[in-house]
Amino acid sequence: MSIRHPLMVVATTDRNIVVCNLASPQTEFKRIPSPMKYQTRCVSTFPGKEGFLVGSIEGRVAVQHIDEAQQSKNFILSAIETTMIYICSQFY
Repeated sequence: MSIRHPLMVVATTDRNIVVCNLASPQTEFKRIPSPMKYQTRCVSTFPGKEGFLVGSIEGRVAVQHIDEAQQSKNFILSAIETTMIYICSQFY
């Protein structure tokens, strides 16, 4: 789970990602299937609250945007590459 008010992102055991707006926490803003093949290990919201990172046990990181217009910017990378680890760690 990661929170940057008013954004809350939760990874569930059934490989879904739930995005909530804390202004109305009783309703889900969005539920999306995890882009990862394996279990989610961590999730972290962007500082600007426009998206989030999802890390998995297989050593990959997915960059996901919340806005439907920016879905083309979503991607997955291998966290084994040293330069990418440094870039991704800046979001945590």
